[in-house]
Amino acid sequence: MKDGIDAKVKEIIDDKFVVTDISDVPDIDDTRLTFGNKGLRFEATTLYIDMRGSTAVLNNHNRTSVAKLHKAYFHTIVTIAKSLGGEVRSFNGDGMLVFFQGTTTKRTLSNAVKAAMQMKWMLSSSDSKSKN
Repeated sequence: MKDGIDAKVKEIIDDKFVVTDISDVPDIDDTRLTFGNKGLRFEATTLYIDMRGSTAVLNNHNRTSVAKLHKAYFHTIVTIAKSLGGEVRSFNGDGMLVFFQGTTTKRTLSNAVKAAMQMKWMLSSSDSKSKN
């Protein structure tokens, strides 16, 4: 196994890395997202969301409750992001990356900020079922 890993790492390091510029946030089923020394580069405003105190939540609740909390959290984030033109493309534990296509327009930047503010409110306001 070691020899196989070493050979693949050498191939990755030694081979050319091909980057393709694109003008959209790629869909998760996009065939341009493949293994190999390939990458896609696009211009986007990025919003990163992380659940504060998630370790304490995991340690203080049973598995079913934790699963429900995470599902409600993810649903809230994804729904708000999509409503403002954002695309969630990375889930990592309790963190998510949301891409808003472009960086040069006030609308794109405003949508990202608005999404962040709406997410914060929904996840922290006592008027929201997402918090409760």
